[in-house]
Amino acid sequence: MNIDQLTLALSLPSERNSALRFLQSLVVDVDAQLVGGLAQIISEPTTVEDTNHFASLLVGLRAEPFIAPLIEAISGAMLHESTWLGDYMYALGRLLTDRHELYPAGESFVHLLGGWLVSTGGGEISWKAGTILAELQHPATREYLVRGAANETLFHRTRIACLGGLINQYRDDATTILSTVANDPDKRVRDAVAEAQRHLQGEAEA
Repeated sequence: MNIDQLTLALSLPSERNSALRFLQSLVVDVDAQLVGGLAQIISEPTTVEDTNHFASLLVGLRAEPFIAPLIEAISGAMLHESTWLGDYMYALGRLLTDRHELYPAGESFVHLLGGWLVSTGGGEISWKAGTILAELQHPATREYLVRGAANETLFHRTRIACLGGLINQYRDDATTILSTVANDPDKRVRDAVAEAQRHLQGEAEA
């Protein structure tokens, strides 16, 4: 069913409810078969013509089964060669953030992202690596989050993501880092630090 057929069905009382059920199966109650098919496609990124739109589709569907194949694909990517890498990292970061729980990760994946965080010049890949690291559950994330938060050469959103990861997982480290970057040259980082300090103070007084 294409969009014209769907629109027509929605306009016809005799077909409206079946069209609505079809839409619901796609948007609300995401069909397991559909999720499985998309998860398989994740492992074949070079077959996807527009991975940016594909990543947005994955984020929109918010299906947990997408996470593991995204991690596997990213783990096998070639930095500066896999043109889909940034799109896949975007999708993974958004899916992990939407979970509201840390995702258990393997140590090798943490070190891969940690390397990209600190050694890729502070650009898109570094930013997305920091966003993902902040949502992973593994003790090896601590070192990279501390380094990322304190590194003035990194994109401010990368550093703020690292700060958020420290606050959520390593509260003692977060308190120390916040005090050291409270007078950071970047106002956006200073503002994030001030907000985080107010949040921690409020928790302490509660």
